[in-house]
This record gives sequence, C-alpha cells and structure tokens, in this order.
Amino acid sequence: MSLLSKVIREWNRLVHKQNINKKLHSLTPTDNAENIDTYLNSLNWALLNSKVIKNIAISGPYGAGKSSIINTYIKRNKFLHNYLKISLANFQDLNVANSPKELERLIELSLLQQFFYHEKDKKIPDSKFQKIRRNSKIILFLYVFLVLTFVFSFAYVFAESKVADFIIRYTPFFDRVKDFADAISFVKAILSFYIIFFICCLIYRAIKLVFNITSMKFSIPHAEIEIGKEISKSALNTYLDEILYFFEVSKCEVVFIEDLDRFEQSDIFVKLRELNQLINNSKKIKQDVVFVYAIKDDMFINKERTKFFDFIIPVIPVINSSNSKDKLQTILKKSDYDISQDLISDISIFIDDMRLLYNILNEFYMYEQVLSKSDLNANNLLAIIIYKNLFPKDFVALMQNEGVLYEAINRKTKYINKRKDEIDEQIKNVQNKITNSKNQIQKNIKELRFMYISVAAERLINSNGRYFTNPSGKQLTFSQLTEDENFELLKNKKLHYWINYSNLLFSVDFSVIEKQIDTDESYAQKEQNILNKLNLAQLYKQIEELKNQKEQIQKKSIKELIESDDLEFPTTQNQHEDLIYRLLHNSYINENYLDYISIFHEGTLQKTDYDFLLKVKRGVPTNPAEKLFAKSELIRQINKFDFEKESVLNYDLLDALLENDEEQEKRQFFFNQFRKLTDKSMDFIDSFVNVTKYLELFIEELCSSCNDIWLSILGNPKFTKERQDYWFELIIKYANVDDIKNIFQKNDPSIAECENFFFICDDYGRLEEIVSSLNIKFKKINKDTEDDELDFIFDNCFFELNPKMLEFMLSRKSLLSETYYTSNYKFITSCGFESLKKYIHDFINAYLFDVYLKIDKNENEELQSYVSLLNNNSVELDIKEQLIQKVNTVVEDIKIIENNDVRDLLFKHKKITISWNNVYESYISHEEFFSLSMIEYLNDLEIAKKLSSVKISNEKDEEGNCVYGDFVYSLIHQKDINDESYALLTKSSPWWYSSFETEKLSTIKISVLIKNTCVNPTVEAFNYLRTNFEGKQIELFEEQPKKLLEIIEELKLTLDEVEKLVKSEVLDKETKHLCIKQLSDEQIANSLEISQFLVKTFSTKSTFDFSDEIKQILLLNDKINNTDRIKFFEYNHSCLTPNNLDEFIKSLGKEYEVITNRHKHGEIQKNKENSYLLDLLIKIGYISSKSETKNGYKVNHKIANQNS
Repeated sequence: MSLLSKVIREWNRLVHKQNINKKLHSLTPTDNAENIDTYLNSLNWALLNSKVIKNIAISGPYGAGKSSIINTYIKRNKFLHNYLKISLANFQDLNVANSPKELERLIELSLLQQFFYHEKDKKIPDSKFQKIRRNSKIILFLYVFLVLTFVFSFAYVFAESKVADFIIRYTPFFDRVKDFADAISFVKAILSFYIIFFICCLIYRAIKLVFNITSMKFSIPHAEIEIGKEISKSALNTYLDEILYFFEVSKCEVVFIEDLDRFEQSDIFVKLRELNQLINNSKKIKQDVVFVYAIKDDMFINKERTKFFDFIIPVIPVINSSNSKDKLQTILKKSDYDISQDLISDISIFIDDMRLLYNILNEFYMYEQVLSKSDLNANNLLAIIIYKNLFPKDFVALMQNEGVLYEAINRKTKYINKRKDEIDEQIKNVQNKITNSKNQIQKNIKELRFMYISVAAERLINSNGRYFTNPSGKQLTFSQLTEDENFELLKNKKLHYWINYSNLLFSVDFSVIEKQIDTDESYAQKEQNILNKLNLAQLYKQIEELKNQKEQIQKKSIKELIESDDLEFPTTQNQHEDLIYRLLHNSYINENYLDYISIFHEGTLQKTDYDFLLKVKRGVPTNPAEKLFAKSELIRQINKFDFEKESVLNYDLLDALLENDEEQEKRQFFFNQFRKLTDKSMDFIDSFVNVTKYLELFIEELCSSCNDIWLSILGNPKFTKERQDYWFELIIKYANVDDIKNIFQKNDPSIAECENFFFICDDYGRLEEIVSSLNIKFKKINKDTEDDELDFIFDNCFFELNPKMLEFMLSRKSLLSETYYTSNYKFITSCGFESLKKYIHDFINAYLFDVYLKIDKNENEELQSYVSLLNNNSVELDIKEQLIQKVNTVVEDIKIIENNDVRDLLFKHKKITISWNNVYESYISHEEFFSLSMIEYLNDLEIAKKLSSVKISNEKDEEGNCVYGDFVYSLIHQKDINDESYALLTKSSPWWYSSFETEKLSTIKISVLIKNTCVNPTVEAFNYLRTNFEGKQIELFEEQPKKLLEIIEELKLTLDEVEKLVKSEVLDKETKHLCIKQLSDEQIANSLEISQFLVKTFSTKSTFDFSDEIKQILLLNDKINNTDRIKFFEYNHSCLTPNNLDEFIKSLGKEYEVITNRHKHGEIQKNKENSYLLDLLIKIGYISSKSETKNGYKVNHKIANQNS
C-alpha cells in the first residue's frame, strides 16, 4: 500500500470518528480510566513488594472495571515492569469439555499458548513450541540465493569439467575469461568451504528438531499413530521446563490473568499458585514474578481467598442497578437523545453492566440510523433494543413469532378472542330470550298461571274436591290463585282442597303439572319469557351494549388491557417476566413492535403513505392536509379499529372512503370517532366541508353517526355565529330527517328560534316534514314568511305559547280584545278558536307559565275559570302556587277545591275566607290531620284573632256524636301552633277535658287550657295535672276554687300542695283555711309556711278556729318571727299552761329568759314590741309591772317584790 493511500485512509478514519464519537462507544476496557488512583496505588505498592507478594487478586463483579484498571496501570507504568496479559474471554471452545478434568486441561493449554504466543520466536529460540513464521521477501530471496549457490558450488566442486563446458558454451562472457585458471582454482576452494559450512548448519537444525519433538502425529489412510511421552499429565506440569524457559528469557515480571473465574474451576488457581512458586524458586529466573488475577468476588467461599492470595484489591462497580439511571441519563444527554424519564427509571434497574449499557446505546444508534426514514418513537425503539440485549435468544424467537415476549404480546389476541366468544354467547342467550318471549302465547303472568291452575283444577275434579283453600281453610277462587302468595302454595305442595267437610292437602307435585303442559320448558322459564316480553326494549338495548362492548374490547391496546386487569401478569421474582410486564404496561413495547425491527421497502405504498400508516398505528398526530397517493391500499392496510384514532384524520383518505362503497365498515369506524367531538375532530370536520368533493354525502354520514354534532358546534368557541349559521343550514339541507330529529330533539331551541327557517331552502315540503317530525314550536317567525307557511304553523300549533306569538296569531285572526289582558284564561276558552283552546289544554303548564303569568294586569280571573285551573290535575303545583299568588280572587268555600295541596296553598297565601268551617274541611280532607300550611295559617295572629271571636259549634250528628269533637281535640293537642295563637284559638273550644295526651302539650299550653276553661275541675283532671304537670293543679284550683272546694276532701291535698295554695295571691283566706283543714296537726306543725300563715291570719279575732294543741305549737315555734307570735299570743294565750308560758317567753330569745326568773328583776331592751309584750304579760298577770330605766324596761314580779 502506498504512503498516500495510508494517509487518506487515516484521515477518513479520524473524520468519521469525529462525526460519531458522541453516539458510539467501545466495549473494550479502556486504558485511560478515571477515578481509579486508589486501585493503581494499591497495585503499585503490592508489585513493589514482590519479594513477599506473589499472587494478587483484583476482585469485583463483572463490569466493575477490573480490566480497565489493569490496562490503565500498564499504560501509566509501562517502563516499570515487564508485563504479560492473559485473557480467557474467548471461552466458548472451552465449554465443549465433557468433564471438569477435561475443562481444566483445556484451560491449561490455553494459558500455555498465551504464554508462548506473547513472545517472538527469536526471543525463545530453544522453545519446543514452533509457530508459523512469516518471512519477508528479502529473507525468502536470500534463502533461494543460498540454496542455488549451494547447488552450484556442489556441482562445480564435484563436476568441474562439465560445469565449465556448460558455462563456456552458453555464456559468451566466460569464453573471454577462461584463461584465468588460477582464479578458478581459488574460487573452487572457497566453494568447497561453503559446502562444508552449509552441511553443518543442516545437521545442527536436524539434531535440534529431533530433540524438540515430544509429540508427533503421522496420518495415513485408515490409521493414526501418536507418539508422545507424557500424554496424561497436566499441560502445566508437562511443559514446566518450557514455562521456566519462557520466564528465563522473557524477563517477564508481572502476569495479568483475566476471565479465569468464568469457568468456576478453583483447582486451576491452585496450580497457578504452585506454578508461581516454582517460577520464583527457580535459580534460572533472576526476577520476581507476580501473578495478578482479575476475579469476581464470589469465586472463593468463606476465607479461602485470603489464604490463596497474598494481596486483594476490591473494586467497587462503576455501574449497578441503583446508579445506572444517572449514568444512562448522562450518556443520553450527551448523545442528544430525547428519551422519556419514565422509561429510563423503569429499565435502569435491569442494567448493571457498563459494557451492556454501551452496547445498548450503540445498537440504538445504528437502529435509529437505519430506520431514520421511518417516523418511529425513540422510546419504543430503545425499549426493544434493551430487551434484545438483555434476552437475545428471546429476541430472535420474537422474529419467528415465538418466545416469552411474543407469547406475552399474543395474550391480547387470545384474551380478545376469548372475550368475543363469551360476548357472542351472551348475545346468543339474549336473542334466545327474545325469541322465546315472542313465542310465548300468554300475554301476562296471570294468564300463564290460569293455564297451570286449570290443569290443577282437572285433578281437583278427579279427586272429587269442591274447591281449593289455603292452609287455614279459606276458599280461594281461580283469580285469587294467580296471586303470588297463593300460587306459591301450589308450587310448593301447600295448597289444600275441600271435600266431604274435610280440608285436605293437594299433594300433586307441581313438576307433574309442568310436564303435563310442556315437557321442554318449566313454569319459571315461561314466566321469565313473559317478563322478557314486557322488557323487549331492554333486551334489545342489552344486545347493543354487548355489541358495543365487543367492539371496545377489540380496540383496547395491551397497555389498556393490563391497566384494567383484563390481562393478568402474576407477581414473580423472575427478572425476565418483570421486564416484559413493565415494557408492555407502559406501552414501550406494543402491538407495533415489528415496525422497530424491520425495514420498509417501497412498493404499492409510497414513502409518504408508509409514514402515514406508521403514525396511524402508533396514534401519532398527523397533518390532515397531507397528500396521500395509494389511498385504496392504505384503506386496506389500516386496521378498522385504527380508523377511530385521531391520527387517521386526513382529507384525501376520507374522500377516498366516501367514494369507495365497498369499505362501508371502515367508513363507519372513521365516522365513529367524530362521536368523541374532540377539538381536533371538530377542527377537521369544519375544514373538511370546505375541501371535500362529497359535501352532501359527508353531512349525511356525519349526522347519522354523530347526533351530538350540533350541540358540539354550539358549545365550541371556535365556531363564530356566522359559522354556526352555515352549519345549521348544512344540517337542515342535507341530513336525513330522522337524523335531524335526533340532532335537535334534546330541547335544542335552534330551529324554534330561527325566524327565517322557511327561507333556508326552496324545498318547503322538506322543511314542513322537519317541523312536523320534531313538533317545532317557533318562538318567533318572520312576518314576511309565505302565508301558506304561516297557516301551516298556526293551524297546526307549531308555535311557542308566549305573549308575542299569541298576540301575533290572534291579531292575524282578528280575535284580540281587552279581556285578553285582564282575564286571559276566560277569554281564550270562550273566543271560539278551538285549535288554540286544545293546544292550551294540552300544554296548560306552558301556557300558564309563559303567557298567563307574564301578563301584568291579568289579576281578576273569573271565579269559575279560576277554580277550573286550580282543579286541573295537569297543572303543576308550583304553577298553581304562582297562580294563587298572582290572582286576587278569593275562594269562599274550600269544598269547591278538589286537591288538598291546592287547598294548602290557598291557606298558605290567605286566599280563602277565614272560617272554622274551612279549617275543619282542610282537617277532614287531610284525614284528620293539620297540614303544615294549615299550621302556618293558624299561627297568623290576625287569623287567630278572627277565629277566636267565633265559638266552634257543638252540634251533634244523627248518632249523637259531636261533629267537631275530634277536630277540637286535635286542635288542642297540636303542638306546632305557637303559644300566642294557641291562647286565642282554644278560646273557641266549646268543651273542657279531664285528661290529655301529655307528650303533645307543653306546660305553657296547659296553663292556656286552664285559663281558657278547657280543663274540667274534677278529681280526675286534678290528679292528671298532679301526675303529669306538677304545679298546674294549683293553677286549676286558683282558676276554679268553688268547683274544687266542693270536692276538696276527694282531692286529698298534700302538704306541698296546701303550702302552694297558701302562697297563692289569687285565693282568699277562707279558701286557704279550708285547704289547711285538710292537713293533720303534725303536718301543720311541720310546715313553717302554713304556721306563719296561721299566725298572721289569727293575730286578730277570727271566726275560724284551731285546736289548742295547734295554737301551742304555733306559739312555741321559734322559727316564726316574734312580732307575729306576740300578736298571735294576744288572742290565743289561754291555750298555754304556766310551764308553756315560760317556754313561750324563752322561745322569743335569750334576752327574754330574765322575764321568767321571778326571783330577780330582769331588764330587757326598750322598744315598741317589748313594751307591747310586757303589757300583755301584765294583763294576764304573769308579771306585776314594768318600769322604764335609762336603757330599757325593768320587769317586776310579785315574788321578787316580796323578797325584796
């Protein structure tokens, strides 16, 4: 190769490397590793201590960077030691070994080969191992020259004359030099010496060859003979001399051994350690030789490796499953790849080897370049490349529609086929139900049961029975037997029959009757058939739902099926299945995987068409205006379900579908996606009408497939009012009338609000058909509309009931008058326009709400018309309420109103005459119950005042019962009536009561009833109040004292009750005295309240008297104040004995005790009360006199005076 060619080749290599160096990565270990100084320093220290360290391990998992550490060390320290690298990475051939021994022998041979193939032959000339030598042209020419020279010399020495004649004959030159005989003799001598030297060299080489032969093979046909000395020995032992010779002459100091751990053969390490020891112990080898092994961490178990190796360097992996995500992100960023972070997170845990990572990126780059003309998703491509690298065998199987991944993807097809079969079976079952129900003769269950009962009746007659009965003996007619409860008796053998005055069990099994009627179908099935017949619409709907469900299942992607748990992936620790689940679940690998492992070749499809096809399959957005060429072929290749994707939206493709009547199904799927009414589909539809050649057909198909198209147009802000009007005209012009009916039937006012509807097109028959089909009620209409069309609208009542349309119509008919505005309903029902009258009656609520209630002056409706509206069951209640609020007409008698709710509204809004009769009628009509509106009505104080002014009648019916008795009783017990109104209303009660329903009355209302004389003053009433309303019996006594005094002994008043009566400010003293008389002396004595009352009342003369015992008790009661007792003492001192008198004086207080000491002159405080007491004591002779002192009164006794 010329120098120029070498330069050009090197230049191209550098340029190409510069272009792609960011994308591609070498898989070989680097000799420029980063962040490994610690490892290098450790290795250098160990090698510098080679006197003691002979076996070194560099330990770490695969891909940790052990080889890169070795290469980098060698590069940085290439002059420090003599190195030898041995690698068993190419171990495939070694795996053919049939046994561990054979494998070990092959490994040793491989090591031996790498020892000797490392050096050139000339450095190990005495080695028995000879390699193929490649000699240069100069050496070969020299060999040829020497051989030819030898031959010539040999011939010339031993055949001189012949050679000389030959030379002279054929060489003219020698003819001129033949006289130089002496010179020739000299040459002859030299040639003789050369011959001897050449022969000696040949003998030396032959002897050396013989000594080097240890094993030779000679092969002849049908026979093979092997000659060897030490065939069975270990290769390392056999060729130990060779190995020692190699290290002797090569001066190798460090041997790096890689990939030896792949074979899981620990014995080979033992032999290598022995070999190292032999090498270092050899006297021939002057240098120290160190073996450095690159091994994985788990090569040796327990403590074996520390015994085997003299020094171990642990290597932390550069990459593992925990940090591969960051490494992958960094490399992808440098390579300018746009890859999803979710994908990186999902797959990074499966990548724990740097070489694997680099190879994935290399393959990704190459696939990307090859498939770059196809618009493929980078995430999907990377996912398939990752899978290819992690599981290459399964990837190959995938290409052949086999393997684990293929089966996982194919689960979708199997599942869909299974579900389709299941749904088809369900559809078949429903269809059978429909067929059976149509074939069922009986119209209802009652007719069916009659058929079975008639058969049972025949058996009854045959049994001489008279009639069927239930278990309790009640006779059952055939009609009654068809009822659920009684028919169950027949089915369950519990039906009885009457014969000879006996009630016997009808023991015929119902299954016998079933078989007699129909051997193929049971009663339950026939009953179900009838129920199905009544629900045929539901069954047909069920079939449609099942068909739709079948379509939806077929459209689901693998991702959707997994997310909905339709495709189950069992939880497993298997890394392979886990990766497949992640890739499929996130749609990184999907049904379109073939697009990422195959190359497109142009044929029937052009490149543009193929790219469009790929985008459709993947659901990638496309340009609707993109030009397509092989449209028919595209339609054929696109799956029918893909026609529901937005990516298929293309003007050319849709035009082709509209043109092609053979692809009706795919056309329907295309239009199905318009049902979604997405922004993109709406934009496409709106643009397509401007470019299509088949506008009329498109609108027809669109409206047929998507009944919500108009609502979507109205709700889309992109459609201006002008554009909406344009679409409205398109739909009215081209859509099928049935579709228009579906489009505008959902309370859409568009047609009704279109006053120029009859100007859209000239086909009035079509327009009238639309109006009739949809029963349009125009809210307004252009007055310039043709008369025939106006007559069509008004005569058929195709107008909305609103004041303007009614006025326009009535004025056009010359029927409008003033009554229209004041009593509208009366006017319309009597104007003679029968079609309008019927229209209003049919749409009475719309009329009332939109017309009647909107006319301001319409407040004086004639009573009869007003009542007819209130009694019209078609009128909604809330509209009746608005009517009642608006109209001023008052209903005098509630009886003319038929509906209770309306009656309640009249009471609520006080549009009824106030009377007890109306209240009573409402109560009766509500089944003797006061409605909420009635409660509100009665709670109005003005109404309550007016009602309280009239007494409720106490008239009786023919049977002597009080007509209003229950009504008044309920009124009294109505707890929802407020207290103010209750106090007024109960005044009207003509009766009083001895007891009540306690839980319905409050204490306030009981007081009201007592005050309004609604409580009977009887023992029963008194006891009722005593038991249920503590204290209210006192109020009754206060309200009715005369009546109760007549029966006072029967009341059996308690001490507490008497005390309360004594406290009463209403009762007089005499009444209170009579009440106190009902107590015992002890009770009186024990009651301070009563004692004080008696002391006060008897402090003056009274006709009422008590026993002396009571008086003594009262006088001696020190809890009663002194003033009252002293006054009481004045009139009742005679009841006291002398001892009692002393006790009475002492009870007045400690200062009064001096008065009782008759032997001394006592002195008490000077005041009016004490002066009065001393005067009384002087009067009764207890003391003789009193005298005033400076500070008080001095008490004088007769005895004291005598003593003094």
